[in-house]
Amino acid sequence: NEITITKAHNLSEAFTIPSLIEGIPVTKIGNGAFRYSEITSVTIPEGVTDIGERAFDSCNNLKKIMLLSWEEFYLQ
Repeated sequence: NEITITKAHNLSEAFTIPSLIEGIPVTKIGNGAFRYSEITSVTIPEGVTDIGERAFDSCNNLKKIMLLSWEEFYLQ
């Protein structure tokens, strides 16, 4: 089992994607998941290996993306 972040609502400031949700690993960020979000920075945990198309599209305040992994990422 794995989780894909598909939609993030009402976020602002700094946001950390959890590595687990209800004990299930988060491995993907879906297409447009953070689109139009007001986040200023995002921390992506080690287990995330896929980032979908336009995952951070129109995040005009986003200044920093922190990757906590040395694994390969697949940007779509």
